[in-house]
Amino acid sequence: MKKQKYIIAKYDRGKAILEQLTGVAEKDPKTGYAAFAPTIELFLKEHLFADIFERDILTHAER
Repeated sequence: MKKQKYIIAKYDRGKAILEQLTGVAEKDPKTGYAAFAPTIELFLKEHLFADIFERDILTHAER
């Protein structure tokens, strides 16, 4: 159960970073790729935005 809570928190962190970068709030229900392939949407939010963009090695603009 702890693992599931961690994944949700990681997804939420990635979602918040994406919203900060784009200036657009996420909306429900999902559309486009997120509706067609929810696994990809989960992967992008958790790994690209939460894992990579959350690091402080480079600025968001440098990425």
